[in-house]
Order: sequence, then C-alpha cells, then structure tokens
Amino acid sequence: MLQHEKQVVHRDLKAENIYFTGSQQVKLGDFGFSTTCVTGQTLSTFCGSPPYAAPELFCDDSYYGPNVDVWALGILLYFMVVGMLPFRADTIGKLKRCILDGVYTTPEHVSDECRLLIRGILRPAPSDRYSIREIRDSDWLSEVEFPQPLEPFMLGVDDEGSRPLTDAELDTRRQMEELGMSEQHIEAARLQQSRSSVAGTYHILLHSAQKRLAAVAENAIAAAAEDPNVEDAPAPATDDTPPCVINPITKKSSKVCVIL
Repeated sequence: MLQHEKQVVHRDLKAENIYFTGSQQVKLGDFGFSTTCVTGQTLSTFCGSPPYAAPELFCDDSYYGPNVDVWALGILLYFMVVGMLPFRADTIGKLKRCILDGVYTTPEHVSDECRLLIRGILRPAPSDRYSIREIRDSDWLSEVEFPQPLEPFMLGVDDEGSRPLTDAELDTRRQMEELGMSEQHIEAARLQQSRSSVAGTYHILLHSAQKRLAAVAENAIAAAAEDPNVEDAPAPATDDTPPCVINPITKKSSKVCVIL
C-alpha cells in the first residue's frame, strides 16, 4: 500500500482515504499531501487530519515522513477493530494533549496479538515504532496472504510489446474512439498522464470496463454453480487488475492504486 521504499510518503492516511472497490480490493487515495523524501530527510509541513497526527507533529519542528504514516496506520487499525478513534476530544488543544499523553484503552474483545501490534505502532518515540516490515511480520498478521504489488501502469500502451492489451483495455480504447479521442490523443496524453483530461477519461473508462467484466464473470460462475448439469465449467477470462495512476509528485508510474 505504501511507497516508502520509493521515497514517497502519503501524510494523510485516514479512513476517509481508504476505498473498497471490489471483493478483496482496497485502494489508497488522495495524494494531495504526499511528497518525496530520501532516507533520513526530515519534513516540516504539518499535514493530515489531527486525530491521525503523530505526537511529533505537535511538538517538534520537523519529522520523518514514514514514521508519521506508520502512526496513522496504527490509528486506522485501532479504528477498524474498535469502531472509534483512540484519541478523541472536542477541541484541537485537548486532542493534542491526549495524543501527547498517549493514553488510550483497548476493549477486551480485541485479541492479544492485535493489541500488541497496536501498541507497537502507537509508540510516542518515532524511532521505537514498528516498521512496515515488522507490521507485516507481526503475530496478528502471521497467516495473512499479502497480494503482490501491481505492475506499473502506463496510459494506453502494451508494455512495449511485452503483453497484448487486455479485453478491458481494448474496450476502453474503442470507447475513447467513439468519444472522438484518437490514438494521437492517447499518445499525447502519455506525456502528461494524470495532468491530462484524456488520461483521466481513460482511467475512468478502464475502471468501469474492469468492473463490468468482473461482474459478468461472477454472474457466469454463480449461474454455473446453480445448474446441476454444468460440471467443471471454465470461468470466462476476465481482467480484474485495478488501474494504477501516475504519481503526481514523482511523475513516475506508481504501484499504488487510487480511485479517479
């Protein structure tokens, strides 16, 4: 989900920026506060939502971006398993005090493994917090099968001949032509990517085509399961790879997926 290894920090992780777009398909969006930073570089701009803000944002002149993202992940995890935020107050001043004090309670229904993970993430000292690797290797996530990163996505190209265009991509290009956008428009949009209205239209149509084909496949499988005369019916080929976008900060293709 995060692109820290590519020196990109999000800085606005919160529940409102996590999107469910399908079965077992979660996307991270809103990169308006994201930025790039090399290892060891500190940042000074306060970004994000106060309830998800790490302690150092309130008391230090600078901070390390990845550590701030990790803290926000801890807040998200607590919210997911408890149903409310760990630090709550009716004013920003009181909220700041709650976060700096670091006092929160975890309900009894939360498992010991999850409780330990939350504590490992929500540590006041940035250097003491779990890393992304430690989070993935925690006991609570020990049996989780993590998906492989998506391949970089480029607008309207076939990876320089390494693979043919998918059914969804072919359908998208057909729709683009019907809207009056030719191959020349798509080629020109490649240079601008997310800054181009043509690219934006392409991503929206592609996402719609992928959802439509996935729905057709699911309906076919369901129909086959209900028909006792159908045995071992092959599932129709689908293209369920979610579209990725070009990171507006790095101007490079990103493995982080967002909704457009």
